[in-house]
Amino acid sequence: MKRQDYYLSNIEIPLLVNLNAFIEIHNCRQTTLCDAKKLSKLSKDNETSEFSEEHIRQLWQLGFINADLIISEHILDTENLILIKEDDRCYHYTDIRKLQPRKDGYCGILDELEEFPNDIKLFFHPFRCYVLYHIERTLKQGVHTMVYLKNHDGFNIIHNQLTEAKIQWLATESTIDLFFYWNYITFISILLEPPTHSIIHQKITITHKTIEDTEKAIMQLHHESKTVLQQIGIEKLQYFRDEICRDADRLDKNRKLHLIIRLMNDQSRKYITGKIAGAVLFKEQVEIYRRHIEEVFETKIPEEDECGFASVNTKYKLEAHGSYRLLDGERIVVNQFIRGLGLDYGIRVNVYVEGDTEYYAIKTEFEKTNHVNIINLKGAFAESRGKGLSFRENLRNDKNSKIFSVIVFDNDVSDNVRAMKKAIEDDEVVGRFFISKPDFEFENFSLEELSDIVITLSHEYGIDIDENSKFLELIGEVRSGEEFKKVITQYSNDLGRLIKGKIWGEALAIYANEHYEDFQERTIIKIFHMISACKSYSYELSKKVKINPETGNFEC
Repeated sequence: MKRQDYYLSNIEIPLLVNLNAFIEIHNCRQTTLCDAKKLSKLSKDNETSEFSEEHIRQLWQLGFINADLIISEHILDTENLILIKEDDRCYHYTDIRKLQPRKDGYCGILDELEEFPNDIKLFFHPFRCYVLYHIERTLKQGVHTMVYLKNHDGFNIIHNQLTEAKIQWLATESTIDLFFYWNYITFISILLEPPTHSIIHQKITITHKTIEDTEKAIMQLHHESKTVLQQIGIEKLQYFRDEICRDADRLDKNRKLHLIIRLMNDQSRKYITGKIAGAVLFKEQVEIYRRHIEEVFETKIPEEDECGFASVNTKYKLEAHGSYRLLDGERIVVNQFIRGLGLDYGIRVNVYVEGDTEYYAIKTEFEKTNHVNIINLKGAFAESRGKGLSFRENLRNDKNSKIFSVIVFDNDVSDNVRAMKKAIEDDEVVGRFFISKPDFEFENFSLEELSDIVITLSHEYGIDIDENSKFLELIGEVRSGEEFKKVITQYSNDLGRLIKGKIWGEALAIYANEHYEDFQERTIIKIFHMISACKSYSYELSKKVKINPETGNFEC
């Protein structure tokens, strides 16, 4: 179907006039209207047009753009300026004028235009930037600068041909209908804006004595607008919505940035300028259409990143973010989107360990990152001992907050293993767990490597040890981290104080990284890789991956 098939009828246009009258009479506006000067500045700031204050007034006089409110000190006898309110000797009008057909088009028309009257004040909603965008786009001559540099005569020929074509185009009835079309699809979004303002901008402008009276007036407008939208029909409204969305993408193609800006708070958003600000303004109009269509026609339609020229896969949004919707106020869903862009600086993964060695080894690796939170449970895993309840509750909270859980524990306490299996069976872990057999030190390091680390520490802290005899004899039969620490302490109390806590954990992490080639397949490096990956992994997709309760590995 052609665009003309979606034009509003002579029955539907007056319905818009009645809604605008309702808004004005009942003081429902949530966005302050602009005079021509402010609209000019706004339009220049968001690069939807370069029209000056005088230009906008002239465009209004000619009928290229409609005003949302005209206040006059005297009665206006102009066709399709509809009187909607009278007070304090002022007359308030709404505007549904069209361009008038001209045989010779509109070229040179400004010379014939009367001076703008001083006793008339024009007011425009910021959404009228959309109309200015189309006026500038269609009237601007499209001769590339390089044509002039290449061939002056050729430039003049092309320029003259384009001017003649523009004159003929502006003289057609279809062009007149097109400018009116752009005005009224903007007008609809303006009329529907007050009921959705509090949702989009997270605030309400009090226009009556109390907030309750303001909300009551807006609810009445909302009720009135339903009848109008039902009369227009969902097909036309969806077409209007898609058209504005396509124009937003034409103005600026950075769709993901549009979404990020729209997720910003209202105070921050208002300082955005350039074409991207114009595109975001258009997308707000589109969102207003969507929210009203969904409510009135009891249906669900795609968000703005899925309409127009967009090719976003709805199924992917659900899998990646946990919802089809990013703009419905669900903070967890928004966080998933932000995390996917690498812009989230909050906690992405909670790492649970059960000892100081693991705690400081992992802390050393990630001390300069802010997406990792390390929790030292110190053996309080098992619920059967009455100490593990907080741990299990933490896992549940992680899942509710879409935070990964990485658990590192020793295999030397059977209660820990049972508690972990129960957590896996109850689907309380999204992430991974690692079992150290028999403990963290001997899972990741050989006895010779642990000895090298101790010797290095002794040199750093000035402790003399006999590297060739008694020291090596003492540790020769050691088979666990605790035995190792006990033997070293027996050998030297000073050395024993170094192989626990912060110093020992840091030393293990440093050694593993310095010998990375030999440690790639060891658990400590796998733990580091897993924690790092959690920053960019999609939580929703990861939820679908099952964990083997025996090994902690992923199951396909």
